[in-house]
Amino acid sequence: MVAVISFCALLCALSAAGATIETVKAELNLRSSGAGPTLPSPMPRRVTLSEERPAQVKSPADKPGLLWAVIPFGPAEMPTRGFVLAVDESDPARAGLRVDLNQNGDVTDDPPAEWKLIDGDRPESSRYEGAIELPIGTAAQAPRARLVAYRYLPQAAKARGLPEDLLFVYRDYAAAGTVEIATTRLPIMVADEASLGDFAYPTGSGAAQLMIGIDVNGDGLIRPGPPEWIRSNARATIFGREVSLKSLSGDGRQIELLVAPPGVEFAFPFTGKTLDDRLVRFPEDYKNKVVLVHFWASWCGYCKREAPTLVEAAKRFSDNPSFAMLGVCVDKANARDAAKTYAASAGLSWPHVVDDGAESGFSGPIAKMYGVRGVPKLLLIDAQAMTVLASGDSLRGQQLPATLGQFVAKPPGAAPTTRPQP
Repeated sequence: MVAVISFCALLCALSAAGATIETVKAELNLRSSGAGPTLPSPMPRRVTLSEERPAQVKSPADKPGLLWAVIPFGPAEMPTRGFVLAVDESDPARAGLRVDLNQNGDVTDDPPAEWKLIDGDRPESSRYEGAIELPIGTAAQAPRARLVAYRYLPQAAKARGLPEDLLFVYRDYAAAGTVEIATTRLPIMVADEASLGDFAYPTGSGAAQLMIGIDVNGDGLIRPGPPEWIRSNARATIFGREVSLKSLSGDGRQIELLVAPPGVEFAFPFTGKTLDDRLVRFPEDYKNKVVLVHFWASWCGYCKREAPTLVEAAKRFSDNPSFAMLGVCVDKANARDAAKTYAASAGLSWPHVVDDGAESGFSGPIAKMYGVRGVPKLLLIDAQAMTVLASGDSLRGQQLPATLGQFVAKPPGAAPTTRPQP
């Protein structure tokens, strides 16, 4: 789970140090449909259908073959976000799909959605495909966003190992416009990967499931992967400047980006459970501190060689209220006991967050966020400004005490204009 932070301190701290984080604002428009081919490959959202009619439905009456679902959609501030959907399979050869768009409890007075049989002569792949259009926003003329929908027939669902009661939907819409970075205007798109119709960041229901695309090279295409497509809680390097999302409105129309000066690197917030099952929230639990964050694994020989230096640093700065240490263990989930045993034997007495979700190597969410490709990896982070003060060799071996002395003695947030090179 990704925590939410305020960037006010970031702006103030770097401005005081002679470097200014720029907030870039832009107005976007909703591309209601047809955006799918230009977006990253979708992860369809599963909707479970039921024979039980929702309480708010007045019509039609129950009958065999009528399946129901309520789909949440739209910005979180909408008073009613749930839309009733009905799939009529009373005649499987002529199934239909309807949505209660006017939310009056009568599905029959709304126009039928697109819904057609595909591969009807191939039972192992036969399915219905179509689309529904749902409003984004509360205004009477709120734009409608197109969701592609499909549902496998029973034999095709069985062939795929899927339950028979599923309907799949995914976004065919996006927010799009242009944004100016380093005096260059670039096309930008935002994809709602949760297919929830909620673009709000950082507090919206889709906050951790947005993708930001920027046409960095100006070739008219936003190509897969960084730096052109990134997750909303990640960063891109554009024209030598780090770019990160600051805010996005629920309807996707207003976006704010943070653009850092060359040489300034953002840090990322995260939460997690420690080896002893305590919750840690970074940076909330480390305000007004400079934090040495180190990624490690119990199987890593280089980590074990680095451990005595880290233990000595912990002792040396133990009485300094402006300094803290935080480990991130990238051991696989089934190796937690080995990680606890190693940490205790090596004297790593400070908190260590377990990067849950790590199935192989560095696949956990925190490691991905920080681009970890090997361990140990050490970062000195100003938890007030959420910027990286030092990294790489400047934090290894005998260089660590000198680097810590350079930053820890200063008030947190007063980041210098230069930092040691990795």
